[in-house]
Amino acid sequence: MRFYAIIIFFLLSKTIYSQYYFEHYNIAEGLSQSIVYCILQDSKGFIWIGTQDGLNKYDGLNFHNYSNVADDTCSISNNWIYSIFEDSKGDIWIGTRRGLNKYDSKTGCFQRFYMTGMDEQSSKSNAIYGICEDNDGDLWINSTQYIYKYNYKKFSFKRYCYNNERIKSILAYNSLPIINTKDDIWFGSDNGLYCFNKKSKSISRIEQINIQNIKSFDNQVNSLFLSNNENLWIGTDDGICCYNIKNKNFKQYLNIKIAGQLNVLSLCMDKKNNLWVGTEGKGLIKIPSESFISKQEEIEVFQYNTNIPASISENTINSLMFDKSDILWAGTNGGGINKCDLKPKKFVLYRNSQVSNPINISSNDIASLFLENKNILWIGTWGNGLNVYNRATGEVKFYSSKCPSNFKISNDYVHEIERMKDGSYWIGTRDGIDIFNISKNKFEPIYEYYSFINNAIFKNVRIYDIFEDNDELVWIASNKGLYKIDRYNESIKGYFSAFYPNLGHNLIYSIEEDKSGFLLIGTENGVSKFDKKNDFFEKIFFEENCSSRKLFIDSEGILWFGVNSGLIKYNFNDKKIKKFTTKNGLANNMIYCLFEDNKKQLWLSTNRGISCFNKINPSFKNYDIKDGLQGMEFNINAGCKSTNGEIFFGGIKGINSFYPDSIFDNPNIPQIVINTFEVLNDNIIREIYINENSTIELSYLDYIFTIGFAGLEFTEPHKNKYKYMLEGFNKSWITTQSNKVTFTNIPPDEYYFKVTGSNNDNIWNKNYATIKIIIKPPWHKTIWAYIGYFLLIIISIYSYIKFREKKLKRDKLLLEKTIEERTIEINNNAKKLEQSNKELDKLSLAVNESANAITVYDIDGTIEFRNKAFTHLYGEILNEVVLMCGENLSLLDPSFEVHKHFRSCVESKQPIIYTQKKSIENADYWIQTTLTPVISNGIVNRMVAIDTDITKIKLAEEKIKIQNEKLEIEKQRAKDRNKKLFDISMLAHKEKEKVLMMSKVVEEKNKHISDSINYALKIQEALIPNVKVVKSYFNDSFVLFKPRDVVSGDFYWIAKVEKQLVITVADCTGHGVPGAFMSMLGMSILKEKVINEYITMPSLILKRLRKEIINVLHQTGTVGEQVDGMDMVLCSINYDDLTLQYAGANNPLYIFPNETNLSGLVEIKPDKMPIAIHQVMSSFTNHETKINKGDAIYLFSDGYLDQFGGDKDKKITSKRFKILLSEIQTLAMEEQKTALEKFLFSWKEDNEQTDDITVLGIKL
Repeated sequence: MRFYAIIIFFLLSKTIYSQYYFEHYNIAEGLSQSIVYCILQDSKGFIWIGTQDGLNKYDGLNFHNYSNVADDTCSISNNWIYSIFEDSKGDIWIGTRRGLNKYDSKTGCFQRFYMTGMDEQSSKSNAIYGICEDNDGDLWINSTQYIYKYNYKKFSFKRYCYNNERIKSILAYNSLPIINTKDDIWFGSDNGLYCFNKKSKSISRIEQINIQNIKSFDNQVNSLFLSNNENLWIGTDDGICCYNIKNKNFKQYLNIKIAGQLNVLSLCMDKKNNLWVGTEGKGLIKIPSESFISKQEEIEVFQYNTNIPASISENTINSLMFDKSDILWAGTNGGGINKCDLKPKKFVLYRNSQVSNPINISSNDIASLFLENKNILWIGTWGNGLNVYNRATGEVKFYSSKCPSNFKISNDYVHEIERMKDGSYWIGTRDGIDIFNISKNKFEPIYEYYSFINNAIFKNVRIYDIFEDNDELVWIASNKGLYKIDRYNESIKGYFSAFYPNLGHNLIYSIEEDKSGFLLIGTENGVSKFDKKNDFFEKIFFEENCSSRKLFIDSEGILWFGVNSGLIKYNFNDKKIKKFTTKNGLANNMIYCLFEDNKKQLWLSTNRGISCFNKINPSFKNYDIKDGLQGMEFNINAGCKSTNGEIFFGGIKGINSFYPDSIFDNPNIPQIVINTFEVLNDNIIREIYINENSTIELSYLDYIFTIGFAGLEFTEPHKNKYKYMLEGFNKSWITTQSNKVTFTNIPPDEYYFKVTGSNNDNIWNKNYATIKIIIKPPWHKTIWAYIGYFLLIIISIYSYIKFREKKLKRDKLLLEKTIEERTIEINNNAKKLEQSNKELDKLSLAVNESANAITVYDIDGTIEFRNKAFTHLYGEILNEVVLMCGENLSLLDPSFEVHKHFRSCVESKQPIIYTQKKSIENADYWIQTTLTPVISNGIVNRMVAIDTDITKIKLAEEKIKIQNEKLEIEKQRAKDRNKKLFDISMLAHKEKEKVLMMSKVVEEKNKHISDSINYALKIQEALIPNVKVVKSYFNDSFVLFKPRDVVSGDFYWIAKVEKQLVITVADCTGHGVPGAFMSMLGMSILKEKVINEYITMPSLILKRLRKEIINVLHQTGTVGEQVDGMDMVLCSINYDDLTLQYAGANNPLYIFPNETNLSGLVEIKPDKMPIAIHQVMSSFTNHETKINKGDAIYLFSDGYLDQFGGDKDKKITSKRFKILLSEIQTLAMEEQKTALEKFLFSWKEDNEQTDDITVLGIKL
């Protein structure tokens, strides 16, 4: 007999397919089996799932399977799972087809329980259908024939039956529910509902209900759900009803006839009090809370549909559960488990489909959108015409090429909709443009609306964008070029890349106008800027086939546009371009449309959902189907934004709208758990079971370990993020989106692994999960090993001390004996020393009073003693530096003879006597030195030097010697005098004749050379401009020209060519005649290139001059070849615009600005290469600068800078030259020349002139 209080329509009514999105998890995703009987979310946040083939624990990314293992009593007793329950202590209880199990979260093992009165074998055959807990903390178990109470305190079971008889039941294929209320335990069976009163400890069967035509309640009870602690919802094999526990009666809400039996397998209620019903074969039913007292049509049914991938996967729903995040989990009979997020969607969906609130538009493939006002939305489709949708009334007006004339348009592909300032509506299609004629209330082709437009212009032309600029000109972006329509002057003009190359391409996607009135054109090959006044295009971004679609200028004046490779940012001020791609977090690189919200964020439709871009802190946040999107793929330029901030995007499956300010974040904070720990050792992976606050001990050989963790918030778990740190190893937190981290080669120590996480909207848990990891060192590095090492060291030290004590005792005895012997010896030596001291005193007196200079040296030449006679002889008489005691002979100049004789005496160990002659103030002194070595044990350890003044003896000897020599000489002279006089007379005559002849020859050669040099001088003077020529161009100027020889290797040169005045100063290789010839060659070439060929660019002049020098001198660059050339400073001055050009070969140019623009010396650096063949042969740099009246310019060779002189005989240098020029800037140019000459003369003094000198100064 069938019983119903609420009757659900099904078979004869129309099934509704909701916009709810169901995710499916089956064997392919890791579920152990596809038939799911029960679901539970535990207090930690894990989802437990019971199937016909095992128990599963789900963490959002991975399923962990538990199954029965033969002969393993720690495994679950059976794989067929009917029920799962978590008690108040956090223990997980599992009811199987063969017994009850408790999961030990600390060990990961299952404990099996056997009921009272049953042995293990019979217990194994007993199915446990339901489990609950009463207010006392005791468990109640619904089994095949009895209910059992498990007393936690006594660890015992007690069995209850109905009227001392077994409760009628069979072995079911689904769960039989049990539920606890304040005073009762309610449980279902295959023959009705039972209630166990805890006070009376009796079971009663609910037999009578007060519903018309229903006499008894004998249906199988498959599910129970308690709401508000008094309403008990009952699911049976023939419908559902609600029993009020307080009033003890049934309530009737609907009374609608049913076309077939409804077997209700599961019940649950959401936060809004909507009742969700799982059925056998007829899907999932949602009964809104208000529908309990309203109409049946408001009930929603969810069934499997092969054409809707996101529909529920199976029509038999065995179990239902809502988790902590308001997500519905549905266990099916063969379709695995389904997940449906019931949180409000972030985006409103408009779609023509079998949903509860469809809109009757012609197609869901959206090509364009335009919001006329708050309610009227224009919708262009791909191939199905135009729709005008009234959001307030739901009414839709449809326009198509197939409609009657009043609703007809040219083409059904409507890619653009635009309202002009005059109120007219323009639509762009694949066959031109239609304009809505308000007076005729219909669309007309543009060539009919405007007679000046030829009907062939837009024939078969696809329109991408229609844009009205600030001048009310209409611009058309098409696949065949850009068009301008001037409605007031009745003209149309096309712009094509063949005539405007900077347009980039004829495929135009988008048009925008900047604040300056320039148009921005997005093409297939980038973006171009168009100057409407000058009819000129300029490329600002070029990339072939990039498809620059939607252009958008934000509130800060920055241009943004989407291409098929990302988002582009273009700054008009600095013209910098920056690209953002998927690498930066963008959902997809194909961007279709974009807008800016009130918070200055950008919203983009892409090929993989919608992205929100934060410009301030560059980052992306992405949204997908689970957030309420019509699909992942959107369409090009299908979007619009209202004046109040509402944004619309169109895709291939409908339209989404949203207010960015109303987009909410998921507030549910994930619970963070560490759930896996794997160790790799010797290529074997070992899994260690862990639980909360576990301590893991590893060997140092466990060099690789992987830690798994999870954020137990299931909205979009793949978007959850994590931050972890291995405290003691990592210095900072590391952010990742992976739920695993691997560590390798961690040193032995104690560590704490900490991890926290966020949900899909980046809402973070402020707490973190922690485990302690102890990596044990090898035995030789353990604490016991170190204690052993310490004890070994202590023992070693103790043994050593004892050994030393014995040795010290022996040494002490030996030392005492030695001291005694040495004492006797010292006393004897003391007596001898006393006697020696007396002798030494006598000797010391003799030495100090001696007239001879006496010095005692050690073997290294250090003076140990020197008497007064030495100081008198050398310091007072000979006026030499006297070394004192403690000083070494090494301080004397090496030329002193004492060094040579000292070494010789030490080596020979024999006395040496030598004599030195010294001249002081025209007087000669002779000193005789006797060096005597002091030898001890065959080793020289001291040296005694005695210096004696033998001047008187030597003078006497010299006088005698001289007198004898004079006598001999006079004798010989007397003999030879007469003969020599005769010979000299003859020779003098002959030599006179030779001298006269040689003098004549030398005179002629000198005259010839002098004439040649003078001739060269005349040629050089002819080529070098006269100072007056320089003065004719620059009245306030000077030329300081000083050749080192008669002719000069330096030259200066000036010439005027039209408006340009060319000035140069050059320094040729060599001096004198060679340098002069090189200078003449240079001036000759300069004249040819500047005056004859009109070359006035300095860099080009130097280049041509270098080429001619190389050719004329046949320079090849061969190693060892004489390289002649010149260094040069050359400038060109234009008097009309006061610009100066300069190029330099090794020589710089100095400019001193005039007083009004005074900012210090300006030095223009030269190129570091000469006018000749060189290892560097690059082009000379052409410098250009503005000059002013009163500026002082200096050209010069290096002769002035390289002149030696001054106090330290050094060069003047460029640094000193700059200072000198800066000090004379207030003087006239001629006065500056005089100042430079005076400084040069005072610096040079008696030194020869080092080089040719040329300084040319001019003042404008």
